[in-house]
Amino acid sequence: QVTFYRVTSSHVSEKLRVLFLSDLHLREYGEHNEELIQTVQELDPDLILLGGDLVTFPNPEYEKMLSLCRSLADVAPLYGVLGNHESEMIYGGVDDQLAEKFSEAGVQLLRNETRTIQIGENNVELIGLEGALKDFYKYGASDCVESLSRQYDTFRICINHVPMAFVDYMQDAPFDLALAGHTHGGIVRLPKIGPLYSAEEGFLPDYAGGSYGLANNATLIVSRGLGDSSWVPRINNVPELSVIDID
Repeated sequence: QVTFYRVTSSHVSEKLRVLFLSDLHLREYGEHNEELIQTVQELDPDLILLGGDLVTFPNPEYEKMLSLCRSLADVAPLYGVLGNHESEMIYGGVDDQLAEKFSEAGVQLLRNETRTIQIGENNVELIGLEGALKDFYKYGASDCVESLSRQYDTFRICINHVPMAFVDYMQDAPFDLALAGHTHGGIVRLPKIGPLYSAEEGFLPDYAGGSYGLANNATLIVSRGLGDSSWVPRINNVPELSVIDID
């Protein structure tokens, strides 16, 4: 499912389309992800952002994800952050070259850092954070956020794999749009009730897929993701590709 969101901001000079892809977990849509790539091409994004967990720990065979990234980088500028599965691969001794491999495949990884890019008439500032929720203050994520100027004229997009980082630690941080994944839409979505479970919030989570407002007037968009990392099947929870039109 392609879900469309609209965000308005005085920080953009012309319309900007951002495509957000998260939590693929080695899944393929068509041989060599041809169906997914074609969909992305037809959506014609100005910028593609990755929310992490393209791989599944501890599976070391993720060449198809690297191939996908090479194709995505041919469509539009490609930036992203690492998810918990990539971090486990790197620090768990499975593949300490994983980040370098994704960089070589065309992903400009943001590891607790910012990058300002020009897209048409727009100055877009990307803030990429990584690390588990409990480690927000340990390895540089909080330092990156605290270094942001409160006065700015760029359109700021902050990406963090885990949505609760925005809710717990960044309600008043200076950015316009927040993007996250990780929750897989709550795995099971109950009619009239919503998502069933997420690791950080437990049962009936509040932030497991959709659009939310933060105290800083920024929009938080949480993707339901495109894949699965466990044997538990999705129920009433179609995999999702997020498109954000900003004007």
